[in-house]
Amino acid sequence: HPQLCKYKNVLCVEYSELRYADLEGLKKVVADLSQRFRNRFAYFFGDDGSQWLTDGMEASAVRRLEQMEQAKRDMETEPFEAVHFKFGVNGGGRVAVETTVNL
Repeated sequence: HPQLCKYKNVLCVEYSELRYADLEGLKKVVADLSQRFRNRFAYFFGDDGSQWLTDGMEASAVRRLEQMEQAKRDMETEPFEAVHFKFGVNGGGRVAVETTVNL
């Protein structure tokens, strides 16, 4: 919601900004988002954002996203009831969605 984007503790990201086609694209998405975090939250973490969002952390994020993509591929042939719990991927490669409402 655009109204929320004005708050200092919110970083709005469009879906199109998260799309990538290959490993280099994934690395670029992670690097771009990391820089946006540094810029947006410098008031909180200080001007030298490199101390709290290092290149090593970006590399770890890329590895986790690669692992998630692999889990989705691994689950494609599994029945929907099967779940990869680390990444919340159901069989068929679909992301698990919580549909229960607790009142």
